[in-house]
Amino acid sequence: MFLITLFALAGLIEAQVPGLDFGPVFMMQRTTSYLVEYSGVLRVPKVPDSPKGLVVVWPGINTDARPTNLVQTCIGAGSAIKSFCPGGKVAANQWCGFTSTNIGITAQRSGKGVPINENTDLLIAYKYDETTKQFAQTLTIDGKEVSRQSIAVGKGNRFNTAVEVQYGFSGTVLQHTYKNNTFKFAAADPGFPKSIMKAGGTTYSPPASADGGKTWTVDLITIPDSSYGGARSAKGKAGRGS
Repeated sequence: MFLITLFALAGLIEAQVPGLDFGPVFMMQRTTSYLVEYSGVLRVPKVPDSPKGLVVVWPGINTDARPTNLVQTCIGAGSAIKSFCPGGKVAANQWCGFTSTNIGITAQRSGKGVPINENTDLLIAYKYDETTKQFAQTLTIDGKEVSRQSIAVGKGNRFNTAVEVQYGFSGTVLQHTYKNNTFKFAAADPGFPKSIMKAGGTTYSPPASADGGKTWTVDLITIPDSSYGGARSAKGKAGRGS
């Protein structure tokens, strides 16, 4: 997989992150055009129990820069959440959400961080400006914009959701969904449906377009439960014993 490693707690992305692992994914490979907009509504699950480590749920757009940049609004939780959340005060049973951009896989720029309760609907939106060459990203809750960022990082040529764990995370990330997903391209891109890949039990609604392929909608993307560390081992033993 080409999924990109993303965070370090101090705001820099490390070349090697201890315990880095990825779970189920929905992915759009390169197509004939490039993404100029994405929006979707993420409903966050209950914060998983883990004595240590981090878990991050995110939808991201990789760009055509070399090395690639990654536009990603991040929803994270874990034992180090207070260090991990830029500017946000969060309880152990809350997520932290913030806009974020990885620059060349060596540095991270983060927007304001805010605490998020389970089962909250988050409107995540990315929009590319052809004039400024910037990707604007916004995180909105209940109609109120809570985090924003705009950085010139290149044109969007890939998209994927991710469940990412780091630093010894051990637990189960429960099922969560992305609803009302809209992908808008610079030009009609009839190959979008065939560019989609999935893994780990992810399911999605059939893509549809009403304008000849320039704008595509995917009503629902469902990311199933996924376990890591000791929780994965325990689940495997239980399965073998059944």
